[in-house]
Amino acid sequence: MNKYTDSVKLISERLDEITDYEKCAYDTLLKAEKYSVTAGGKHLRGLILLETAKIGGAASSSVADYACAVELVHTYSLIHDDLPEMDNDDLRRGLPTCHKKFGTAIALLAGDALLTKAFNLISNDTHFDCKHKLDCIRILSQACGEHGMLAGQTLDKLCENKNADLQSLTELHNRKTTDMFCAAVKMGCVIGDISDDICRQLTEGMNLLGLVFQIKDDILDVTSDTESLGKPVMSDFKSQKSTFVSLLGLEKSYSLIDSLVLQAKKLPIFQQIPFYNDLADYFINRKK
Repeated sequence: MNKYTDSVKLISERLDEITDYEKCAYDTLLKAEKYSVTAGGKHLRGLILLETAKIGGAASSSVADYACAVELVHTYSLIHDDLPEMDNDDLRRGLPTCHKKFGTAIALLAGDALLTKAFNLISNDTHFDCKHKLDCIRILSQACGEHGMLAGQTLDKLCENKNADLQSLTELHNRKTTDMFCAAVKMGCVIGDISDDICRQLTEGMNLLGLVFQIKDDILDVTSDTESLGKPVMSDFKSQKSTFVSLLGLEKSYSLIDSLVLQAKKLPIFQQIPFYNDLADYFINRKK
């Protein structure tokens, strides 16, 4: 994905800018926000939004805050996911997790702050009209809400110490992971004024690739190392969570992602827009 470095840099710089706070009585909270937001990361969801909006001719500079909003929601979810009550992880992106650095209470508040900040960022945008902004707020709130990412997180907790079947595991990760990827696509389509047919094809493809991303995560959890991933390995095994690898084994997990990528690449829009083919290749070949 090296050819998209400039887009990722734009998102990183804007995230740094919007979390550049002045010192105040509660700046521990603000430092925790900035620490988590600027700790690195691939900014894939923001990148997907930017590149999708470009299809309709939207300038990246005018779309940056929407890309950042998606990244803020994603970072909030990681902060909360790492908490002792959830996955209880010590490392994220090669650094101590937010709760290890600032304590559980501040980490919880920092996650809450980033979630609300995302919607504040969209509502204060001056590049697009109210309809575009409201549509994006609707899409993002649904994707991260009780029938989206939070549903996935709930199913994830409920599946601990159980052997989930393939249908249940797929539903879990469609909610937990894929919905936010699809939200990035849909928001990009809204901002780019992209046709319903193209949006449908892109969303269909992202539904497939979102699952690829999660299956590859499960594979890396057992085949990589902490230094490469920037987070603990074998964490799902230690938490006794059902994964695609624990259910299918490595060989069948690799075969499944090959099949899903092939389905996505057969979509006409994937053959027309190089970014989506590049994204599919990255998802299947990534090392972290």
